[in-house]
Amino acid sequence: MKRLAIAGVCAVMLAGSHRLPDIVQAPALDAYQGQPLTLIVHKKASFLAMTSGKAAFAMFGALAALSEGDKVVKDNNIADPAGAIADRIGTELAGRLKTPAPVTVSEFDEDSNTDIAKAAGGKGLAFYVEAVGWGFSYYSTSWGHYHVNYDARMRLVDAATGQTIAQAPCKYETGEDGAPDYDTMMADNAAFIKKVMASAADSCVAVVEDKMLGIAPAAPAPDAPPKS
Repeated sequence: MKRLAIAGVCAVMLAGSHRLPDIVQAPALDAYQGQPLTLIVHKKASFLAMTSGKAAFAMFGALAALSEGDKVVKDNNIADPAGAIADRIGTELAGRLKTPAPVTVSEFDEDSNTDIAKAAGGKGLAFYVEAVGWGFSYYSTSWGHYHVNYDARMRLVDAATGQTIAQAPCKYETGEDGAPDYDTMMADNAAFIKKVMASAADSCVAVVEDKMLGIAPAAPAPDAPPKS
């Protein structure tokens, strides 16, 4: 049943209508100065490896795509960016709030605020991140070329009250220009996919900073004046 539910989610994702929580920006976080910070990383979702051949078999094809995707992740040691997102935001929040060293809870298999608050010991802040969809799929206009995507949701929870104080979705996807064929995408232990996932982590960290924490992106450095 769980895998069927995942396949259903993937089908919606492929249709381009996947829904994620609305953006909520945190109020001033000064009240959490010095309080504990817990980083909660949800258990890794199945990776979707959708080829045109599998798509022809509808639900059975989706299940096969999930099974192959999990093998692709394992064989090529592809990391879910969720861990990197949590680490980077944890470092930023810990410095900002002068908290003790953050505690990380990995392989978390729940998503309710009650469970998140409990995992954080009912104290301080909990930063929760979950990949709700990741993988690759062929282009309908060019079956031999692929795009790679990563979708996550992030939430900041008051662990004492169980209330959400900030949340945002993150979606990262490669474009059609320069889209690789299957062999190129999988070459060098899926180096292309790993590069995309690193970019996805950067993108999601920027979303947290801007949409959840209200930290404006850094302005680009001015051009150096021309030499006389």
